[in-house]
Amino acid sequence: MPGVGVMIEGLNPPTTEDALKGLINTLRERGAKIKEDMLAEPYCEGDWCLMIINKHQVEVLKNAGIDIKCHWRSLHNHCIVYIARKAMELLELNHTPDSLTISATGGVDRISLLGSLAKLLDAVRLSHVGAVGFSVCIRKGEEGCLRHLVGEYDDEYGAFIIEVERKDGYDVIGVLPRRIARVYDPYLSEMYYVAWDESGRILTYSKNLDSFLMALKDASGGLYGVSELKYTIFIGRAFKRITMPLSAGLNEDGTLSDPYGILDTANHGIDDLINIYNWINKYYGLNARYAWLNVVFIIAKIITPIVRKRNQEFIDHIIWNRGSGSEGKTTLFNEVGKRLLGVYEVDPYLVVISGSVNTQPQLRELVNLNRLPLIIDEQHLSLTRLAEMLHASAVGQNWVGIHASRYGSGSWVGFRNFRGIIVSTNMPFKRYFDEVYGTIGGWKAIIRRFIELAWANETLPEEAFDNLPYIRGQVYGLLMDLMRDENVRSQLLSSGNLLELSELLMEALGSKYPKFKPIADQTIAWLRELASEKASELKGEGVIREELRLADYARQYCGSRVNGYCMLRAVLEHGERDNEVAFTEGRDDNLEEVRLGIDAVLSKLFNSNASLQSIVEGDTTLKVSEDALEAFRLIAMRLSSGQTRIVFKPGTMIVPGRPSRLLGVEIGTYSKGGEKYKGYSIRIDKFLRWLFLGEEPQ
Repeated sequence: MPGVGVMIEGLNPPTTEDALKGLINTLRERGAKIKEDMLAEPYCEGDWCLMIINKHQVEVLKNAGIDIKCHWRSLHNHCIVYIARKAMELLELNHTPDSLTISATGGVDRISLLGSLAKLLDAVRLSHVGAVGFSVCIRKGEEGCLRHLVGEYDDEYGAFIIEVERKDGYDVIGVLPRRIARVYDPYLSEMYYVAWDESGRILTYSKNLDSFLMALKDASGGLYGVSELKYTIFIGRAFKRITMPLSAGLNEDGTLSDPYGILDTANHGIDDLINIYNWINKYYGLNARYAWLNVVFIIAKIITPIVRKRNQEFIDHIIWNRGSGSEGKTTLFNEVGKRLLGVYEVDPYLVVISGSVNTQPQLRELVNLNRLPLIIDEQHLSLTRLAEMLHASAVGQNWVGIHASRYGSGSWVGFRNFRGIIVSTNMPFKRYFDEVYGTIGGWKAIIRRFIELAWANETLPEEAFDNLPYIRGQVYGLLMDLMRDENVRSQLLSSGNLLELSELLMEALGSKYPKFKPIADQTIAWLRELASEKASELKGEGVIREELRLADYARQYCGSRVNGYCMLRAVLEHGERDNEVAFTEGRDDNLEEVRLGIDAVLSKLFNSNASLQSIVEGDTTLKVSEDALEAFRLIAMRLSSGQTRIVFKPGTMIVPGRPSRLLGVEIGTYSKGGEKYKGYSIRIDKFLRWLFLGEEPQ
């Protein structure tokens, strides 16, 4: 960072002629390369150097975010500075020999680098990235080459200059940054043209050279660019070819890729996690288990991209946090998740997205962006539009989208999933499942990818906001240390799904940090409970979704638009005729109570005071689909006939088996029109509560 002062003992900026002569003599005595009054090379002592840089080097510093004022100028108006030896090495500046002079203010700029800037520049040293000077003939004649294209570094300008030979000399047709390369990303599995600015941060990158060079002009504010793209075939050949991760995230060797230079790699120990656990236990009440497991999953999902790269069958479960609101889910993500991931004040990696992901292209870009966890908060109905993307993002490193050329046989761009996803919503997974089942099919394939955490309707107390847990730093250093342990790394990378990985992670942390072991043991117990529940769900033991196959039945009437409303309409309109269900009067049912129960469901469903009667009679401005309107009209007709119950029959398309219980109801014997039959009788309002709100009807 810049400042004003003396960093080399005894070398004060001179303010008089005598002081200047004394400085020159002292430098000469100490071994500096002095020719008369000219400093020929940088002079260094300890960690600091005296150096002269020209105005273009000053621009290099400014482009790196270092602002200097040139308090001390040389004879030819260059800047005399004190610069940290490490900064001089990483910024890769060139000394400009010039005569030393008097400093009018007695001050001198001092330049050092912040840790993040040093880390970025160290990763893109000019010995590693950059272009190789070239000269190629672009027009030949009988007597030899008539015109050359030349590319070379210009130390004065601090850039790679591209010139074309003309009759009267050479014209500059391109100015490129010093740090430029053709990069293979082992996680993206693609080659990219990449340019970095003088701070070591990525300016722009692209698979296509022409689009890369055009984007470079905009990304640099016109500082760089090429005016004649017909020569790009020669320019691209000059770029060095390297292998390095471009996407932010943890690497298998225990390093961390961080293109923006904002992430902290120091290991702050285990105390932060203990503080978070204690805070959650104090304030989250019935939701403490789910809140803490979300913290564990956020940490584990930093590791999952590495596992997914190695194991294409790894299941990175999407965590589906469902609650009505005010339970503290958003607080957990913003006040804990963001701090652990290092994006609390600024979020360039788009870790927490609140209520703005509405289309598949948006989500496709987000999962392709980097390898850090993605938390989608406050998402509701839009989740059904993202179903295919969410589904694809949970297993291996799949292609989650293709942006094809318009007319075929042209360039296309693939999008891979790299990010573990956590969802926070008020939509029950049951409702989501039924609405997307017709789109992506296979109930087991869907369910195995999701874990629903149904939060209790309990408000997070205000004191929790006033007493947030003390978090010293980010969690990357902790994980990097674990990944450097060969045995731990081998175990983590051998896991088959997120739950297994999280359990192994807790075991490793409990072993490394004994004071964390009680928390690790409790967490492992909770994880095993979840794993057991998931196994039972996949086996179909008491699983509603397998026993009540509404989507399968409705698809013959709804086609591709299978959703909750169309399923309801199909059952009401065709179910009795198809002998799938029967509608009956409940002997002990209160008709008005059923109406009020239905209105309560509609009120929650549409976040309004709409009632069944107002919707059917058109007395509300609420916009509902044709399927929904027809379904509600059919319900009103059933109620007007006194029918308050729907009886699902076993051995049908909807209930293919003969379970002893369905939706909490035991199988019973009923009769209609003198005909007896077996079935499961459920009150209509309670069925709607289950179908749309995910609540058990009994």
